[in-house]
Amino acid sequence: MLCPKCKKINKQNAKFCKNCGAPLTNSGSLAYNDLNQNDNNFSSQHNNETFSNQNKPNEEKNTNKNILIICITIIVCILIVTATFMFINNNNSNNTTPINNSGDLFDSPNNSNTLNTSDDTKNTSDESSSTNSNSNSNSLHISSGSITTGHSLEDKTYCSVYLGKEHAGENVKISVLYSRDGSNLNSGNIVPKQVNSDGTVEVPSASAFSKYPDTAIISIYDSNGNLKDTVTVNLETDDGTQYF
Repeated sequence: MLCPKCKKINKQNAKFCKNCGAPLTNSGSLAYNDLNQNDNNFSSQHNNETFSNQNKPNEEKNTNKNILIICITIIVCILIVTATFMFINNNNSNNTTPINNSGDLFDSPNNSNTLNTSDDTKNTSDESSSTNSNSNSNSLHISSGSITTGHSLEDKTYCSVYLGKEHAGENVKISVLYSRDGSNLNSGNIVPKQVNSDGTVEVPSASAFSKYPDTAIISIYDSNGNLKDTVTVNLETDDGTQYF
């Protein structure tokens, strides 16, 4: 029996508490039973909480493990998708069907001879285009011409140079240096000219000479001033037209 005053346990049939002497009643017994019941409830609750706390680390461990598995699975899927995409792109680039110069697809894209033919054709076309763009400049040369001196020393001297009809309308530059017995009769200045429709360029001397020239050095340049051809003409020291 539980003492209601000092909470000491006494015998079941005791009338007074052996500790404090307080009278004991049935209420003390009931209180004791309630105390036992409360102790049992507390013990059961404590055991449940202890079991729950023991299970928490395992649950957290399982949760972390599941998260790790999910992350690894996602990474593996990304790697597989990336590898597949790269493989498809490589196949597409290797299987691209070449196109010939007419715009038609080749029958056999894997035929090495066909591809080589296409490359050769392209190279030939590039070389042809480069040749055409430079042909006029590279072929610019003095083919023939004439020099005409006046009937008197007061007349100017005229030089006519034939470059070819393919150069008709082109802008060129030309100089004619006249000399007599090794002495220059003029300065041989470079002057711009346009090629006539018959392929010739005519250049009069700036002034009359005191002597008939015995030599003429003719130089032809392109429009940028690059020297293309030079011809030295030996002349008779007389009036009239002399051809070279």
